[in-house]
Amino acid sequence: MKRIYPKTGLECSERQHKNSRYNPSRVAVVRYGKRLYTLVTGHGSNDDECFWQSGNTVYALTMNTGLGYCGLTVFSLGDTPNEFKADKPNRFDADRIADVFFQADHEIESALGKRGLDLAPSTIRTRLAEYCY
Repeated sequence: MKRIYPKTGLECSERQHKNSRYNPSRVAVVRYGKRLYTLVTGHGSNDDECFWQSGNTVYALTMNTGLGYCGLTVFSLGDTPNEFKADKPNRFDADRIADVFFQADHEIESALGKRGLDLAPSTIRTRLAEYCY
């Protein structure tokens, strides 16, 4: 599994309105082969984000130590065209296949152990991935 550093930002207003979101969601753009994939992560604007890729699977970890939560979202890079980039034929949306979220101290401790969010991001990803499959 390889750590990746995709371009991140906020979703376009058309996608936000289509999905009835009051605030725009965070998105990341990942290249796989000759295609660009949009991952709608939903992470907060002050969250720490880390991404890993293994083949056509992308793991997106979000952590916020100040608010005490963490989550992992697993995406599959498939063949879903990005309707908001219809003029660009190499743009696709990643399919969300699993996610998990822990926010209370006791939840984080039971999922990650006593060190909780002080663990390395890759260790947190590995432990949270067990809850996704």
